[in-house]
Amino acid sequence: MTRRSPLVAAAVAAVLTLAACGGGDDAAADQPADRTDAAADATPAPDLDLPAAEADLAGTTAVLGSVDLTPVTPGAGTGAHAPGLALEVTAVGYVPTIPVDAYEDITGDRIRVEPEEEPTEVRPADGHVFAVATYETRDPQWPPRGSAPRTTAQLRVQGSEVDRLFSTDDGARHTGTVVVSLPENHAPEDAVVELETHGAFQTVSLLDGKRLRSDVEHAYPGPGEVTVESAERLETTFSHFINDREATVQGQVADAYATPFLDLGYGRGDGWAAPGQQYLAVEVDWHVTESITYLDTVVRAETPDGTAYPALNDPSSLTDAFAREVVFQVPADPDQVTVVIESSYQNGPSSSSPVIEFDTIRAELSLD
Repeated sequence: MTRRSPLVAAAVAAVLTLAACGGGDDAAADQPADRTDAAADATPAPDLDLPAAEADLAGTTAVLGSVDLTPVTPGAGTGAHAPGLALEVTAVGYVPTIPVDAYEDITGDRIRVEPEEEPTEVRPADGHVFAVATYETRDPQWPPRGSAPRTTAQLRVQGSEVDRLFSTDDGARHTGTVVVSLPENHAPEDAVVELETHGAFQTVSLLDGKRLRSDVEHAYPGPGEVTVESAERLETTFSHFINDREATVQGQVADAYATPFLDLGYGRGDGWAAPGQQYLAVEVDWHVTESITYLDTVVRAETPDGTAYPALNDPSSLTDAFAREVVFQVPADPDQVTVVIESSYQNGPSSSSPVIEFDTIRAELSLD
């Protein structure tokens, strides 16, 4: 097994999509790959007198030099994303040899040869090819900001775990160049990056950039836009039981967002939404001029088919009925949701005190 550079962690951060067919449109990206790679077959044969790399060489290098790669066009089935992380391969190709400096950069070892004159190039192991990819990572800025979970990546080659590649703990953006030695007759599943985010796994082929597996395929294309089309406003007064002071209650849905992930630590969700579901987080402006410790609110989301979804969380604090967003888990397919808020107040300290029921208010949301 080759010793790999520490740069591997940052490197293959981007789904080292060593696409055999190069860039292309989404339709081409959706076609299954042949086991025999035409692009690899077209790569000029290396000089067999050159020293050969180990068959399992894989890693990142900053000293490969200029190589002719094919740009990769991102598509719906390429790359991978999660809260705080989006990985894309930007260009792919094959090379007949790599510089000895790149070999040392990847392995940490200088090539050992018998001749007195040190070679400048290294060829692949017999029956293997060098696949090359460039990549970049970015923050997709999923809402809510500042609550992204930790994502880790493992490099797997022909089913075996080769190295831990990276984690998102540093919050940095990564770019790099990856070189992987593979058998000439290879398939997309022979080299993958396996991502793990909050217990969900995703694998992306290092050969064509496609997602081969995702526990959270319902998270694609990602968070959608939510628009508050209309929102009724509660604005009423009543005589407070303390000194008969006039109390005012004002309430209205102010904003909302939809996302496939809400972190437990953020106090609103339970990690990834269930398959076919998404979280809908609703911000409510709610103001009361007097302390009303017996305020009771019931909030639900209704889809056009008449199904009602209760809130998952208690958004209240000791002083505010809606200190946090109200969160629902709703199907991912409806494009309209109605949020209904019913509220009442027990106007007095005892269980027999009169209950004031406020008007029900509704907000119509559109989800894209």
